[in-house]
Amino acid sequence: MISRVMILFFLILIVTLPAASEDLTLVYLDGFIETDTGSGWQEINIGDRVPSQSYVRLEEDGIAEFSSGDITITINQSGTFLLSELISASGEVSSWGIGPLITTRLNVISGKRQHRVEAVMGVRGAVSDSQELQWMDSEEDEDLIEDGRKLLEDGHYDQAIAAFREAMDLSFDNEERENILFQIAYAHSLAGRTARAFVILAGLNPGLEKSYYHNYVLLKGNILLETLSFRQALDLFNSYLSAAPGGEVVQAVHFLSFFCYQKLGMEQQAARALSDAVKVDPGTEIGYAAGRLLDAGPG
Repeated sequence: MISRVMILFFLILIVTLPAASEDLTLVYLDGFIETDTGSGWQEINIGDRVPSQSYVRLEEDGIAEFSSGDITITINQSGTFLLSELISASGEVSSWGIGPLITTRLNVISGKRQHRVEAVMGVRGAVSDSQELQWMDSEEDEDLIEDGRKLLEDGHYDQAIAAFREAMDLSFDNEERENILFQIAYAHSLAGRTARAFVILAGLNPGLEKSYYHNYVLLKGNILLETLSFRQALDLFNSYLSAAPGGEVVQAVHFLSFFCYQKLGMEQQAARALSDAVKVDPGTEIGYAAGRLLDAGPG
């Protein structure tokens, strides 16, 4: 189904695969990873170069990221992998063009904490010195968040991260700190640092009551697809769909679920995911694409 229709409805991203003799560099590691040298397994450290035809083995709960030019391969599951196969599979996922489609639906900037600022200002004459300091810090961290938002829009991801981290240091609000962490993860993702983004998202566990929950599901879900973690992505999507009331994000989640089911060979579930996406709103970009894929049928 995917191979026959995707060219018509998505921007095909051109992925330049490394030649068989080209090396990949380990650029991020949390845990332990090793490579088969032919005479035994040898530990890989950050900065080490490994041929793309090599087998690598990642330990439980580890995450590693390899890079070569425009190629980035992130491994977040334990096991043994042939790097060239991961490159090929990652290129296929990129060719679906769903990353840009989902990114346009991410609204990473949450609303300002008006409730706390207004409460402090409402009793301005009676506040203590510590409350006054908290009010001043509130304004300053909100300014830094706004600075970070503008820097993200302009593509200055590292500067945005610096602004967000400074805002975190000034924030007294736990939910706002979570929002800021999410925005830092998003900035890393936009910069191509998938592993760093994933590690931050793995430390967050928001529910529907959190203002950033919808964006969290989209970003983490897209990263799970990019890292070929289709079952984990479905767990995330099904949990969201069981709680979310509906709307554009629900449509996007149904659409992402289709790709997971398709890759897992679950054709009936894949078709149902497309149908559910169309039902939300057939007139949106995602609704239109889902409808055309549904009409095309298997193949």
